[in-house]
Amino acid sequence: MSPAPAASSGILYEEYETGSPTASPRGLRLYLDGRHEEYTDVEYSVDAHGDLRSTPVPAGWHPRPPLDPAALARVRKALVAAKAGAFPSEWRWSGQAPDTGTLTLRFELDGKTVESRVPSWPANAPAQVGALLDAVTDALREP
Repeated sequence: MSPAPAASSGILYEEYETGSPTASPRGLRLYLDGRHEEYTDVEYSVDAHGDLRSTPVPAGWHPRPPLDPAALARVRKALVAAKAGAFPSEWRWSGQAPDTGTLTLRFELDGKTVESRVPSWPANAPAQVGALLDAVTDALREP
């Protein structure tokens, strides 16, 4: 897992993916007060010609524009709709799972902190987890 903030840090939602042989760690952290961070080792920008440029940066949590209360409410709604509070602390599979990456989710729901690990990510991605990630992405894109 990424370097964890203190328990009282006010995180609404965090996802952190590591261990993939083809990709750098990545993550998303949303705070209850609207702060928003991304774990990355690259910054993207658009140059004067409209071309997307990438610039390497030290891997870590980088601030992003804050989220408004409506976006945070949509994320909370996505957590409730996904029944994320019932996610196991670690997802298990029968049979052999490839050793790819690990996705760790951490979020606040109904006053309790939930942490759920998904080993062999994304090869054995549970449908519920994929749906939650999609819903959070959609919640952040909505106006």
